[in-house]
Amino acid sequence: MATYESKKYAHTGANLVNIAATAVADGTVSNAEYQFINSLASNAQTQISAKLPLAGGTLTGDLNLGDDVDINFGDSTDLKIFHNGSDSIIQDAGTGDLVVAGDNVQITNSAQSENQAVFTSNGAVELYHNNAKKIETSATGVTITGVAAATTVTGDGSGLTSLNGSNISSGTVADARISTLTASKLTGALPAIDGSNLTGIDVVPSAADTVGALRTFALFAASVGSPANTTISVGDVITPATYTNGGSPALHLAIDPGALKNSGFTSSTSHNIGGKTRTTVSGTWRVLTIGEYQIATVTSGPNAGQQSAASNGFLAQRIT
Repeated sequence: MATYESKKYAHTGANLVNIAATAVADGTVSNAEYQFINSLASNAQTQISAKLPLAGGTLTGDLNLGDDVDINFGDSTDLKIFHNGSDSIIQDAGTGDLVVAGDNVQITNSAQSENQAVFTSNGAVELYHNNAKKIETSATGVTITGVAAATTVTGDGSGLTSLNGSNISSGTVADARISTLTASKLTGALPAIDGSNLTGIDVVPSAADTVGALRTFALFAASVGSPANTTISVGDVITPATYTNGGSPALHLAIDPGALKNSGFTSSTSHNIGGKTRTTVSGTWRVLTIGEYQIATVTSGPNAGQQSAASNGFLAQRIT
């Protein structure tokens, strides 16, 4: 293509002179502008057509923007994307919401090698810590892997299992959550209560041999012989059905004795209170009054040499 520069000096003659650029048309085209056009590597229109038009087009290369150079969207710069030299920022300052839309959305680290959050359309939302999933939603709720710490938990708690009672520091446990109390659940001292709401407790024992019952006992010799004097002290715990003092002959217990108040003997070797057998009353009993079995020998008078064996009746209460 012929250019101004190639033809500028092509003609010579007596009547031809060099035409300055300022003399062309109205003088607004400078020589320098002609030189610029001449420096194009190809047809000017071809190069102009290769530029992105204001009406829009397709970029085939990178678009590099420096720090604090914004990409603005909206009539009033409603949305900005820029880098301020320290942080990369997406700033929504317009009306409405900032919507991130996608059937499957992932948030990862910059190397795209670790998940931070995953959002699946019609599926789970997953949150990660150091690429390890900690929270995942489902159609029925949420699954937490690890420890869930909360300052307040609401709801009926019906789905909570394996709770350790030592971890319940305060608050009120509903009656329905307390199972039937057994001895294994009642250890240590009970808190002070006024007893006004206690029911089903008999004022007196329901039977003569039930726990709490009071009975009278006495000691008697199991066979003929000379039992040693024996004392059962207040506070002692006895098992009447098997009681023996271990002497020879042994002393056993009679329950509610009447004939043991006093028995006299003329023989110095026979001290058996006859007609009695070891009591078969159940349980263990705590002695409330002192019990004694004594043998006495008359030392003077018409009955000198005679012996008397007796046991007083003593009171005991069944404790088990």
